[in-house]
Amino acid sequence: MKKHNIWACLLLSLVLVLSACQSGTAPEGDAAYRNHFTEEEKNNGIANFELMKNVTVDAKITPTEKYRSGLKKYYMEHYFEAGKDTDNREKFKKDLRLYGKKLPEIQKLIEKELDGKFVGKPKFENEDDYTEMGDIDLSQNFQRGDDSYEFWADWYFDGPWQKETRRFSCPSLSIRIPQEDTSNIAENIMRFCPGYKNFQTPFIKDREAQAEKLRSFLEKLTGRKIADEWDFIPVTAEAVKKTEDTVKHSYIHSKSEEDYGIFWFYADVAGLPFLDLQLQYNMKEGETADKVAHAGSASDTSATLLALSEPKQAVRVSRKGITKLNISHYRMEGEIYKDSTEVLNPDKILERIEKYYSRLLLTSPITVTDIRLAYTGYFTDGSEGEIQPSIAPFWVVNVYVGGELGTAQFVYDAFTGEAVREGVQSIC
Repeated sequence: MKKHNIWACLLLSLVLVLSACQSGTAPEGDAAYRNHFTEEEKNNGIANFELMKNVTVDAKITPTEKYRSGLKKYYMEHYFEAGKDTDNREKFKKDLRLYGKKLPEIQKLIEKELDGKFVGKPKFENEDDYTEMGDIDLSQNFQRGDDSYEFWADWYFDGPWQKETRRFSCPSLSIRIPQEDTSNIAENIMRFCPGYKNFQTPFIKDREAQAEKLRSFLEKLTGRKIADEWDFIPVTAEAVKKTEDTVKHSYIHSKSEEDYGIFWFYADVAGLPFLDLQLQYNMKEGETADKVAHAGSASDTSATLLALSEPKQAVRVSRKGITKLNISHYRMEGEIYKDSTEVLNPDKILERIEKYYSRLLLTSPITVTDIRLAYTGYFTDGSEGEIQPSIAPFWVVNVYVGGELGTAQFVYDAFTGEAVREGVQSIC
């Protein structure tokens, strides 16, 4: 009778084990983790699962359709103002052009979008400090209701990349209320606040619709395509308080200060955003680089090259509407340097992240929040001759690590998976 009871118990245990396996219940231990995406996740562009102990993936991923046919690398081009007399400073000042348009046309677009009016006459700044290598700085007042804004436009008189007649390049414009706080509150909220996107902004009822409206405006203003992908940072009293609690640091945001949000837009390169990642390249022995590749370096003989790129296009919005613009046109893709090449599967990038954190002792949870493909300024291959600036695709991974570190960033070559940056405090 006892033997019968023992066999019955063993049989019952086996049935329970099989039932647990068939029920789909997640197993405990390492088997509960995975280091790859499902096809559905890669297609839909969103994933949520446990990568390893203390590392969660709760991320947006660049959808497969964006790179299924491969991506190209390009030589970098530099924007120069079009039209006559762009090689003559005094003549150019009399017929100013910004992004290929006459200045009054640019100002008319701004007046319509901001529902205000330029007042007084534009004036040129720093004229007494002008040298042959100087730029042109112009300012003018802008009025909307009771608020007075300051409009600035800048043109640089070429640079080391100029090979022909000198011209005005790298134009930018900004408009803002002069007494505004210009600290980097928005960047700090992004880096130190998990789930910062979830903070409510009653002054923007539909962010998607607002972003599309602003994107269309920027395309008209700059005459260039703006990427569909954008970022938004709500800077509210609630968000700032959360940031202060996280990093134990006080940020400037008084109770009377108006809540606002900042949209970050990016130039479009082959359907992907053009980010300013400020990547570096350490030249190998025997490699050489042209003058343009050295433009961001400490000197023309430096072995460390700093890539040129394109700043983000920032638009600040509050209940008043647009209260700040920072717009530029510096770089763009030129001729094809490398034709369509297969992009590395994001699973391989996830494996690199897993390998990196498996070497560390993680005492608190961290979260992978973004795995995006993006273009940025970089360089041609030194083994092919003199190094030149290029625009190349990379996998960019952001990881929320919390505490005083905020967000760590990883950058991998989109084709080879080679690490260009790993675990560095996020800069964008």
